[in-house]
Amino acid sequence: MPSAMAFLRFVALFAVLIAGAYALQCYSQQTNGVDKPTNKLDCASLKSKYCIKSYVSANGVSSASYGCAPDASCSSSGCTSPIKGATVCCCNSDFCNSSPMFSVIPAMIPLAVIKLIGF
Repeated sequence: MPSAMAFLRFVALFAVLIAGAYALQCYSQQTNGVDKPTNKLDCASLKSKYCIKSYVSANGVSSASYGCAPDASCSSSGCTSPIKGATVCCCNSDFCNSSPMFSVIPAMIPLAVIKLIGF
């Protein structure tokens, strides 16, 4: 079936072009732990695959740091509490590090494409 093969080639080429053009964007800032970040950073130059949010609270003082995560800091999306009063969250969609909720929509896009192709 030539039309099905042409469609598959188109989808594969489109996926490669989109993946190459896509660079993760994260919030990058330090706040008092209450204010939301507003500074944005393109993580392409850092080759980062994750955004990170670190929250620390001690003696009534809170601080939050946002940025592009070094590869050694994050290997999957989610939150950990390495020490009492500290939380580190990693996520891998644009500007996902502004809140504790992470979006699953970017992860579902490839599944939808596979379903449409019929694999």
